Amino acid sequence: MGKPQIGERVTHAILGLGEIIGFTAKGIRVKLEKQRKVVELNEDDLQFQNHDPDEVKASPISKPIIRFPLFEYRQAVDALRFGLVPEKYIEQLTIGFTELEKWVLGRLPAANNNLPQVSEVFGPFGSGKSHTMSVIRYIAKREGYAVVRVEVDGQNISLSDPEKLLSSLWSTLEAKDYESPTPLLDLYVKSIERGNPAPQIAPRGTDRIRDNYSTIKLVKERGHLDKYGDVLDIIVSSSDEYTANQVAVMIRKEPNIYRSEVTVRRMIGQRVGDRPYDFVESLVGHGHVSELAGFKGLVVTIDEFEVERVNSAKFDRVLDLLTVLTEYFNGTLDHNNYPVSIFFATVGQEGNISDSSIDNLVESAGGDYYEIPEMKPSERFKLAQRMYKLYSKAYDIESQFDQQLAKEIERKASKHGGDDSGILRAFIKRYIAALDKAYGPSGG
Repeated sequence: MGKPQIGERVTHAILGLGEIIGFTAKGIRVKLEKQRKVVELNEDDLQFQNHDPDEVKASPISKPIIRFPLFEYRQAVDALRFGLVPEKYIEQLTIGFTELEKWVLGRLPAANNNLPQVSEVFGPFGSGKSHTMSVIRYIAKREGYAVVRVEVDGQNISLSDPEKLLSSLWSTLEAKDYESPTPLLDLYVKSIERGNPAPQIAPRGTDRIRDNYSTIKLVKERGHLDKYGDVLDIIVSSSDEYTANQVAVMIRKEPNIYRSEVTVRRMIGQRVGDRPYDFVESLVGHGHVSELAGFKGLVVTIDEFEVERVNSAKFDRVLDLLTVLTEYFNGTLDHNNYPVSIFFATVGQEGNISDSSIDNLVESAGGDYYEIPEMKPSERFKLAQRMYKLYSKAYDIESQFDQQLAKEIERKASKHGGDDSGILRAFIKRYIAALDKAYGPSGG
């Protein structure tokens, strides 16, 4: 059997796809694709791409499926073991969900005459910003929006590099009852199948979305979408695996397609000064494509924004992009208004230039703010009760909720804090670990 390698893609039965980024004495460090978190996992619980399938060790994927809903409960508990709140139970496991839901609903385009909206979620490190952004996406999907997300790091993913930023965003595209290996391409396809012609997005000059839409429609009508769907998705999703010219040359070789009929364009052009405008045009233009595909629009969450000032070597370009975003959201660009809502998560500390730039954007666009309330020990205690209810269902435990155990975990979490995720995630992980120790579920 081949040895696991850094960079290798792996699959976990509960947490899904991920990439190996390192090894420890106890296991393998994996960056999860969907949750975009790094976790340490046991080698026996993973399936590896470079292994002979006939030789792969038995994993949870190959075990008999536990009957619903027991399997579902155990999936949820497995997510909690990594400090992740499972989406199916996000309402029950989010303290103050009703208040947050009311604010989010008011910040979506549908509540604002379908006009574009921008908002800011802020709170200190470890206050639960990432979880709040998950709740925002959950509500948006429930309400019929397509959603995308990104966590910027100021280096690999930064507002200073619009093309990589778009690529990262579109790789996360999802909606209720909508999953696809080529999600952005299939958004175009859904619109085409609904009978929509190519939309006009750019008020002048090159209309990148319109040209690519027309080519996708042509390829579909001529019967070549299965052959060229992946490379077309690469182009519209702003990945760099192929150039626009390479894809155009491929398609033009088809005998029933004329060369002049095919126009393929990168979403971000060559001119540095135009790139912020290209970015905004692609982002909001695809909000319109989402609408044409049958969704209410597009909701975007941008997390960890505070790292831009610290890590971005080209922060002036970050500010250039935010300036153009501001122009669009306050109506000074001559682009049409599309149903797009962007939520930024920031630390919100006074004097932080990153946060003040977002403040300016939100204020100029008439947006709104949500300050994450500090979770009190009594609220974490309530959360423990809800987690125990789920845990007891997963493992058929008849014992009553142990108040002393929950209080002890609260004391430890408050005293020692957590890692970069803060007290809340530390509390969730510690509490589930304590339940595992107390009840020793086999998970079988």
